[in-house]
Amino acid sequence: MKILKQTTTELVTQHHQTGERLAIACCLIIGAGSILIATTVPEISCHRDGELSQCQLTRHMVGNWQIEQSIVIQSVRSEPICGFRRGSQGANCSYTDSVAIVKTQSGEIQLMSRSSKADESATAKIQRFINDPTQTTLQIRSFGWSLNRPIGNGFLVVLSIVMLISACKRFISKRIYRCEFNKTENWVRVTQKQLLVCRTTKFPISEIESINVRQKQGRDCIMLNLKSSQGICIAEAVWGKRAIEDHPLAGPVWVNKDLEKDMQAIVSFLRV
Repeated sequence: MKILKQTTTELVTQHHQTGERLAIACCLIIGAGSILIATTVPEISCHRDGELSQCQLTRHMVGNWQIEQSIVIQSVRSEPICGFRRGSQGANCSYTDSVAIVKTQSGEIQLMSRSSKADESATAKIQRFINDPTQTTLQIRSFGWSLNRPIGNGFLVVLSIVMLISACKRFISKRIYRCEFNKTENWVRVTQKQLLVCRTTKFPISEIESINVRQKQGRDCIMLNLKSSQGICIAEAVWGKRAIEDHPLAGPVWVNKDLEKDMQAIVSFLRV
């Protein structure tokens, strides 16, 4: 909570939900990273000059981005796509595509290959280039993820969608609280702003019976408890440092120490 103004008769505070900005940023990073990885298409191109062969791995990404790396092909093997990806296996597998696993000096590269009687498989092309010194060129490009082949990188696509939706929901529901206390005119004005909503509540300071930190709809809130038994939230947080304290009526309860520190500033001003 940030104190914008404080005098002997006035107090203005503003509070952003603790951790919401970080949560939104994390969801966006995970979502964007997942979709970037899921849509990455590897391509291997080789050129042989005499006994010396030079191969390069190019990773094609969204937005025409490319990452290039020199590699040395050591071996290649083929696996059915259903055996390579967890989920569908054996007789339940309806996919005829295969995965060419290319072993290099820096690890394995997976190339999704469409099975076709008319075209030679990616595994066969790479194996022929390794074994036949008369082969001077090789160029193999994996096919990318599509809705028709959801097994290939499908988990990452689903994860990115979930993370992006979560970020949007958090952004829309993110609340900013502004609370104004005026002892001279005996009023409190609480303004709660969201993306498309702005709510303002105004009531006399003399109506405040007590102030405490408690949970409301799964969130810790600084509550202004009124004599009418109504509770007005002026700051809330999902995360924060917590500790167990004994409550005279409820017994041991978890208390958000960060919000409790902010609450003490308001209590000291109001002297309630």
